Amino acid sequence: MPDVTSLRGARWLLADGGATPGEAPGADPLQQLLAARGWDRAALDAPPLGDPLLLPDMAVAVARLQRAAVSRERVLVSGDYDADGLAATALTVRALREIGVAAEPFVPRRLEHGYGLSVEAIAAAGTPLVVAVDNGTTACAEAAWCAAHGVDLIILDHHQPGPERPNALAVVNPQLPGSRYPCRDLCGAAVAWRLACALGRDPAEDIDVVAMATVADVVPLLGENRTIVRDGLELLNKGEGRRGLRALLPTGTCTARDLAFRVAPRLNAPGRMGDASPALDLLLADGAATVADALAAIELATVARRQAADQVATALGAAPADPFIFSCGEDWHVGVLGLVAARACEEAGKPVFLLGRAGSAWRGSVRAPAGWDVTSWLAACADQLARFGGHAGAAGFECQDPEALAQALRLHAPAMAAGPAPWRLDGVLGPDDLTLETADALAALEPHGEGNPPPRFLLPGAAARRVRTVGQGGRHLKLTLNGLDAIAFDLGFAAPGMAEGSHWDACLRPRVDTYAGRVRLQLDVEDLRPADGSWQAFLAAYPDRAPLVDAYRGLRAMAARGPLPPLPALPVALSAHASLPLPTARAAAAIFAELGLLAGPELVAKPVELAASPSYRLAAQVRERCRAIIR
Repeated sequence: MPDVTSLRGARWLLADGGATPGEAPGADPLQQLLAARGWDRAALDAPPLGDPLLLPDMAVAVARLQRAAVSRERVLVSGDYDADGLAATALTVRALREIGVAAEPFVPRRLEHGYGLSVEAIAAAGTPLVVAVDNGTTACAEAAWCAAHGVDLIILDHHQPGPERPNALAVVNPQLPGSRYPCRDLCGAAVAWRLACALGRDPAEDIDVVAMATVADVVPLLGENRTIVRDGLELLNKGEGRRGLRALLPTGTCTARDLAFRVAPRLNAPGRMGDASPALDLLLADGAATVADALAAIELATVARRQAADQVATALGAAPADPFIFSCGEDWHVGVLGLVAARACEEAGKPVFLLGRAGSAWRGSVRAPAGWDVTSWLAACADQLARFGGHAGAAGFECQDPEALAQALRLHAPAMAAGPAPWRLDGVLGPDDLTLETADALAALEPHGEGNPPPRFLLPGAAARRVRTVGQGGRHLKLTLNGLDAIAFDLGFAAPGMAEGSHWDACLRPRVDTYAGRVRLQLDVEDLRPADGSWQAFLAAYPDRAPLVDAYRGLRAMAARGPLPPLPALPVALSAHASLPLPTARAAAAIFAELGLLAGPELVAKPVELAASPSYRLAAQVRERCRAIIR
């Protein structure tokens, strides 16, 4: 038997002591999940909020800002251009204005100012007090400039501290050594919100914005962060909360997924394209007209971001021998490189380095699957870099010579290479577990996000029926598994290879779906693999040139004997006549019809390019994908 992974090229790993495929599961699904993650039932609870004064330097920051309110000082609030930084800026500005401080927001432009505090912006503002939000913990040089020029600096941040503490009046960060705050993993907006609460603002007034930022910044949804997102979603689903935030939401019930994949990308779009002010305006807006104007600008930026990302994505290339993708473009917008790299990394299962021209230099982003440490990789190539920074799976960098960098990356790749991390499954579902009661029990762990992912269970040997595609371009897979409705996003390419009644192991989550007042069980499928471990029947639906030549010869022989059957019946006749698997005959008939070789009962003889057929191009893509599936 070949070494089998799955349609997504993933390997599934059950927790220690979990049932293996084909065995009956033991405990109920929720008990299996808790055991697999090492949690007890207290993990289902959402703890109360901590006291904001337990954060380092919070009392100092509050006292200085209250003094600024009394003396009516102007204060510069310097934020960041992503969704978390924008939310932190909006929350801080609103809280300071509420107590009488003349707060002026400043959000840097990605291409002009880069990330973090800008001495030029501080000098231009001329304020005696600066509040840095969602940045500043490592801004030692900028803090030294402020101290030398008589500017008080308060830092509200959540990033990891460096070896040196900046010389600021206050550094409020739950990650600092000695912090007594119960949650160390707050996002930047949550730290700003804790300041607002310490200044007397009602926590409930901003919980929706903090929930969005918590999801957008991909901090662990455990402990207090889970409380924040749960309460924020509850507020939004009551039709309350910030008017601008609600304008970005779909109708119906809002989930953490909506915040992650609908709201955050739109708030990020203006900053990626150069000017984040429309997103900040939306988060600060009170009136309907202001919301409408900001929303229109955000949608324009979203369209521009998609176009820029598509331009990069269509131009990507990779040397087959390389364990990574490395590509650059003179006219690529550097604001979208991280987005495209993340998407390409997910599809290819390997690190992706993308670079765009930024003045006289090249600026790049890299994304890598679990198991790689790209910052260590870049550090090994430091002599080719002007600067770099980031995390194990994502980083940014700047260089002068892309080809020299690519050669250095190839040189050090063997030491950095890592196989894709397996998908850890939470247990095994038996037929009796596929109930609304099971889905209700598992819903107790919502909202899901980083550190608290949606459940993943193995459903072994499920019968697939009514297989079809849905969504634009047939992107998604719709089917029934063991008679229950199921949806698999981004797996529409697999539909031709899934024969009616074929059996598949499924990685999925049972979920309660409510639509038009009807409650039903929905299976959200993340991945699939043949239950018997063989991909032969699946691949028969994606023929290459050789079986298509056999199919054409078979059709030619059939046409010599008389009219061809109509297209719906043609594959069955062709399969029998040419001894081809029925899925291959179906694919061949579709390809030949697209190429104009089938004209009613006649077979047309003319030269064609197989690549002109959309079905043939799909087959080629799936065969290429399966090189990674079956090794």
